[in-house]
Amino acid sequence: MWNAVTTPFRNIHRIFPLKQKAVRDLIEVCRQDSNIKKIVIFGSSITAACNPWSDIDVYFEMEKMPKHYPVIGNSKQSFDKWCNFTVSDDLLSEINKKGVVVYE
Repeated sequence: MWNAVTTPFRNIHRIFPLKQKAVRDLIEVCRQDSNIKKIVIFGSSITAACNPWSDIDVYFEMEKMPKHYPVIGNSKQSFDKWCNFTVSDDLLSEINKKGVVVYE
């Protein structure tokens, strides 16, 4: 879909170019957390409707209930975060249908 403009990661071509670096930075932080099993990006960040002010919608599949979500140091990017312990069935269904797995 889109060309990668940063260090590659799984399905980078499906993430809007403006958000690729922020997603890559998120993945790097999450690799340090063994509780995180999977990261799925969904919402406008995977569509042409994305713009510089769009947040990044992130779903984390975790082994156990997190005490906190990963924090990206120095990031000016806004993230909306859900996990398998906090997401509603309706939203999870939407994530499973349209979301893009970037880490597993």
